[in-house]
Parts: sequence; structure tokens; C-alpha cells
Amino acid sequence: MKIIFLDIDGVLNSLESAVLNEQTKALWDYVDPLLIKRLNKIFYLVSDVKIVISSSWRKLYTIEEIKDMFVSAGLSPAVEIIDKTVNYITDHYSENPYWEQNNSGYRGWEVYEWLSKHPEVTNYAILDDDSDFLEFQMPHFVNTSGVCGLTFADMYRVIKILDPENDLVKSFGGHIEFTKKGDFIWKSDREKYLELPQ
Repeated sequence: MKIIFLDIDGVLNSLESAVLNEQTKALWDYVDPLLIKRLNKIFYLVSDVKIVISSSWRKLYTIEEIKDMFVSAGLSPAVEIIDKTVNYITDHYSENPYWEQNNSGYRGWEVYEWLSKHPEVTNYAILDDDSDFLEFQMPHFVNTSGVCGLTFADMYRVIKILDPENDLVKSFGGHIEFTKKGDFIWKSDREKYLELPQ
């Protein structure tokens, strides 16, 4: 089983989508159907993937309530939300010896805690616009932008982490590269990109 640890604010909603959709609710109190569509695509292309909610929304809503909101925005029935991570800030999970040594990167410790109880997980990806994760988790981490949310480049990265042999990765992998800003460019356009201000 593969897991996506899913943040919501800055991943499935964004400043851009709030402005473009003339969102009148609180800025982060919704999910964007376009970004849900991108999430759906990951599940269409990669098998045996489930979601664990790591977003602060898990403190406000049940898993069923979150799923209902996602379904209203177009979530595919094939997408399973199976659990949520613990909350170190309010649940005081001090029995973790690593937590006592260093309480920074708390969301990373929450992911660590969940994975330590689920040895059946074969691979995982973390989708989040914050970066409070642990150093050894970084190869699994896809850092989205709160300005635009889940992009095609982010989607590609998640697929590459979870299934490096995926057809999409194979077909694009030899032709694209990522910039320092996290965008991707066609390798054939690399010289043009290098001429642009960074």
C-alpha cells in the first residue's frame, strides 16, 4: 500500500483559485475542483494509493466530513481517505523518544508516528505547502505553493515518488527538468530558460 499524506490549505485550495473563482468564503475554507481533478489524476495513474489527512483540517472535521467536501468538489469514488495523523500539539504524544529530543518539524513527527504503526506501507509521498518535515522524509516531500496549490509539476513529482516506472514518468522524464523554483521546462528549451531572469 502507498500513502499520500495530504495537507489541504495551499494544496487543494490557493490564493490563485480563490481570486479566479471569486471565492467569498474565508480564504482557506473550501477546496478547488481543478485541484481536486489533479489529485484524482494521481489515483488514476498510480495503483494501491490511499490518503491520510495531515492537514490542520483534521482538527476541525471528521474524515467523513472532509471526504464529503472533496466529493462535492469532484473527488473520484476511487480515492480512499483512510485515516488522519496524530496531532502532537494538542495530543501531547510525548511517548515518542524522538519528540522529546527535538520538537521542531512537528508535522514530520506526526507522519513518522503514523508510519511506525503501519508497516504494510511500501511507499509514501507528502503533499504540503509547509516544510516542517524531517530530513529523511525529504525524498518523499512535494512542497506546493499556497499561491497556486497543486500544479501539474507537483502531480508529476508525486507520481514519480510513488511509481518511478509509471508510463507518465517514463514518457516525460527524459524531456523535462525542474528549475530551482520548482517549475519544469522542456530540456529542449533549457537554453532559452537560462537567458531569463531567475
